[in-house]
Amino acid sequence: MSRKRDQRDRSAARRRLASQRGWTYTDWHPERLQLCAGPLGVDAEKAMAVDAVSGTLDGHWFSVFDCVTDDPSTARTVYLVQLPAVLPLVAVSRHSLVVDTIVPLLKRLVVERPDRHLYEIGDPAYDAVHVVECVDPETAARLLTPAVREFADDRRWLEWQVDGGYLFYAEPSGPRRGKDDAHAILTELRSLVDLVEVMDPGLWGEAVDAVPGVGDGRAGAEKVPGNGEGERADAVRGDVSDAVPSTGAQSAPGPGSGPSAMVRGGPAHTGVYPKGTLPSGFEAWSVRLPDAVVAAPVVCAGTVYVNCSDGRCYALDAATGAARWSLDVVGALKETPAVADGTVYVVGESGVLHAVGAADGQERWRQRVGHSGAPVVADGLLYVVHHPANLLRDASRIRALDAVTGEERWERRLPDGSAAAAAVADGRVYVQGAQAQLTAFDAVSGEELWHQGSTASQLSCCTPSVAHGMVCAGTGAGQLYAYDAATGEQLWGGGGGRTPAAGGKTPPPTPSGGE
Repeated sequence: MSRKRDQRDRSAARRRLASQRGWTYTDWHPERLQLCAGPLGVDAEKAMAVDAVSGTLDGHWFSVFDCVTDDPSTARTVYLVQLPAVLPLVAVSRHSLVVDTIVPLLKRLVVERPDRHLYEIGDPAYDAVHVVECVDPETAARLLTPAVREFADDRRWLEWQVDGGYLFYAEPSGPRRGKDDAHAILTELRSLVDLVEVMDPGLWGEAVDAVPGVGDGRAGAEKVPGNGEGERADAVRGDVSDAVPSTGAQSAPGPGSGPSAMVRGGPAHTGVYPKGTLPSGFEAWSVRLPDAVVAAPVVCAGTVYVNCSDGRCYALDAATGAARWSLDVVGALKETPAVADGTVYVVGESGVLHAVGAADGQERWRQRVGHSGAPVVADGLLYVVHHPANLLRDASRIRALDAVTGEERWERRLPDGSAAAAAVADGRVYVQGAQAQLTAFDAVSGEELWHQGSTASQLSCCTPSVAHGMVCAGTGAGQLYAYDAATGEQLWGGGGGRTPAAGGKTPPPTPSGGE
């Protein structure tokens, strides 16, 4: 009975999703399985495609449905995104666990299959955890560019395939999601469409000119002339419905021309916020949002900006809670937004950084940065720290972008993984790694100024705080350290200093007032 109820709830959720987006919903669509029965390893005559949602996103036709067989435990949600041209089969599997046994076994199985090839790109770190099965090694080589490899790994997918005219992805079988999987569908669908656009335009030949979005420079900063399908700023839905109408697009102010707000109070993360006074007649208010809020909101110039797990950034009047606008980025938002000089910067699990007008929510530019920590803005530059899938094994990188245009100024590889945001003060940028390594860079040039190594055994997720010429950072073991901000010399900390939240999610310290 529970399984049937879950199916009904999922069907209703997908009907709502299709209605909201102007897509098509079908209870049963047998033709869909004809497109992917081979990759799924099912008999198209015996399996069923149910709860199918189809439509276009950024000019790419797609279909999402559940493949159901006689065994309910094997049910899988399947995603198909149409490619601009037909390509030979390329299947990419990624395995982050039990690599020593699983990957060699899969590679052997590929080699033993007739007319199939095992393709390796020559990068030991990549080839150690990926199995690429193909029928045309030349196509595999052209397909798996560094941009594609980086993007796909950032999604933490186990496998994806190019099969004929479609990009194909099937979620692993097992326990089904909860009642409403619309958000997860939008997240994965957006990722697949973006993956198509990251691929080498030369793969599509003459077809590239006929497909919007393909080969248009998505790898760099992208100007968005308006709110496209799936990326619109609209009235907040649910209990937040009385939105102030949009005032139209406006040009971005220059650096330093307006107030700013971001995680932990500002780019130095001291936890000190500007003083303010309540407006006359203020009454406490509350607003119900559609999903969980796991990142702190920020308040700037009378507006509260809050990222929600439903994939929207909401702008609310700080005095009344009334909705001003919302931005739908199609991907969970779990990092605090940054506001500076009339622009709001939002990065989600889709790995795309959005810059939107603080007054109207109109998107000004976007840039792919990968799964990253909270953005930080200082002196006209925007800093984002990439978080790899495996924090203790893979390296991170920090990027500095022009806050007005999104153009990259510099990028540096960090010595280890990172699960924190950058801290900026006095012309320097500080980043802590997952093993508590701390590195300082010149904020403008990206030159490494100093580095403090560490061999911390527990995961550190602490964003540094900087004040009075001192940078403080905690570790996953509950230890607190202070360093000279200019030289990196350790001032104090280590064995005796323990933070209140030892063991992983250590909060940043807040140096203030010289104490």
